Amino acid sequence: MEDFDIITGIHSIKHAIANRNSSKCELFTTDQSRKLFTKKELAQANIEIMSNHELQQEAAKYCERLGFNFQRVPSNTFLIAPQKEEKSLDWLYETLKSKDKFKIIALDSLTDVHNAAAIFRTACFYGVDVILTPSKNSFSLTPSLYRIASGSVEHIELISVSSLPKVITKLGTFDVRTIALSEHSDKELKSESLDKTCLILGKEDTGISHSVLRVASNTLSLKSQGEIKSLNVSVASALAMNKVFC
Repeated sequence: MEDFDIITGIHSIKHAIANRNSSKCELFTTDQSRKLFTKKELAQANIEIMSNHELQQEAAKYCERLGFNFQRVPSNTFLIAPQKEEKSLDWLYETLKSKDKFKIIALDSLTDVHNAAAIFRTACFYGVDVILTPSKNSFSLTPSLYRIASGSVEHIELISVSSLPKVITKLGTFDVRTIALSEHSDKELKSESLDKTCLILGKEDTGISHSVLRVASNTLSLKSQGEIKSLNVSVASALAMNKVFC
């Protein structure tokens, strides 16, 4: 398995250069697009100046190596960076022992890159510490996700787990309140600031799996004020985070 990430989007590239091992970052750009970066940023990464056509061809080669479908790189700039380090569950459990406050998002089989990226950005805005995902049937850190997430991926720990229900159950032993957000619940999610919270969000079409719902300490919904009773998962996540993470 390749040990690098392809990062697109100027904001995401800037955050990656600042937060990863910049000496191992390779910035592919054009003579015109390099002006989008500060002298300090350009000095931190290794730079390859190419023509527009050459750069897009090079990006396609890297995408092929990671098994991603190639999409034209915006701003004629992309970054090859050391793969984002993933923390372990042991790290999470040890950290929870020493923390009085901790914010977790669990994404149950979320696959849409646009939704996942929007949730990352909102989660970073609300100071979320960790995002949990199943190791199978979940989104990947694609160039598109990095671009849409606008640098937020660099500031949140991402942990993939083999069994999300087991982890949700284990969180309860560390006094973490687990809240599953479901439009089918009759109980409304109220504004409440909690010390240790895990907000669980489900797949775009089917919602949270029954195995996860069974072990969550609370299943709550956002109250509709109109005829539409459900929301896009990234929009719902923003409303829910505003209620429990403020």
